[in-house]
Amino acid sequence: MSYLTVSNLAKRFGDSVILDELSFTIEKGEFVTLLGSSGCGKSTLLRCIAGLTQPDSGYIQVDNENITFAPARHRGIGMVFQSYALFPNMTVEANISFGLNLRKMDKGLVQEKVGQAIARVELQGKEKNMPHELSGGQRQRVALARALVMEPRILLLDEPLSALDARIRRHLRQQIRQLQQELQLTTIFVTHDQEEALTMSDRIFLMNQGRIEQSGSPEQLYARPNSNMVAQFMGTYNFLDAGNTQRWLGLQTPNGVAIRAEAIILDHPSLSFGKKVSQPIASIITEKHLLGSVVRFKVRAENTVLTVDSLNNRFLPKLDIGSKVYLRIDPCECVVLDN
Repeated sequence: MSYLTVSNLAKRFGDSVILDELSFTIEKGEFVTLLGSSGCGKSTLLRCIAGLTQPDSGYIQVDNENITFAPARHRGIGMVFQSYALFPNMTVEANISFGLNLRKMDKGLVQEKVGQAIARVELQGKEKNMPHELSGGQRQRVALARALVMEPRILLLDEPLSALDARIRRHLRQQIRQLQQELQLTTIFVTHDQEEALTMSDRIFLMNQGRIEQSGSPEQLYARPNSNMVAQFMGTYNFLDAGNTQRWLGLQTPNGVAIRAEAIILDHPSLSFGKKVSQPIASIITEKHLLGSVVRFKVRAENTVLTVDSLNNRFLPKLDIGSKVYLRIDPCECVVLDN
């Protein structure tokens, strides 16, 4: 039996369909990311699970309990918001203990639990600080500790890292994932950042217009998108039409194929190729961008412009804009698209 079940959940705002008969299940201890562009229904779904928004129809069940219309405070669900939502006139310690005090818990036990939560998020020494005295990353960790101290059945994270700079964001996502695994806490994480989704998740639900376009492991969504929309959202894919697919790869597909930028090989003498790789495809480099460990090329092959990512190492020839190159494509790396 699944731990969380969402069945036929629907929500409209006026004439706009936000959630379109949405159904899925999540197992206990699983980390699931809702991924998608703004307006696809991610945050509304999270708010329905938390009890902050009521669905128009359908139901939500946690551990065999129907919570669809239960008050938010009785659901045993913790939520961390993008805006932190800390009380500005309370110390770190008071913010974290707020929910426990509402439960009228023994003061000694409250102090013990708050101390454990502060240690988990590495904020020792900041107990008496006010929110305005903390960095953005520290404030987000206070919000996380406030949710964790309540020992929720499910933790909901609504784009909690989007307001932070890249370095802090990378550190916090590692910390969140580590805590989630240590506590075996069922977690739903909302983001529009595919890198966050790929690095943190057990499963990803890619949402589009109130529906789940595709769900699966990060590897499945990245390497085997089931539609043009998924391929465009996940990674840097090239799209070959049916004509080029037939001419270059000898494959007959009505909708062509998608292939990742890193799966196209720049042909040069240091490389050898198996029998399955395509014959060389004559091309010209039109753009070149250094992305640190990767060099990204835009390459024109006949009337098609492709993106090619190559590792920035000593085997990469000194190629510049205007250089003539040959491309090799392994048909096994191509994804046949349904639409």
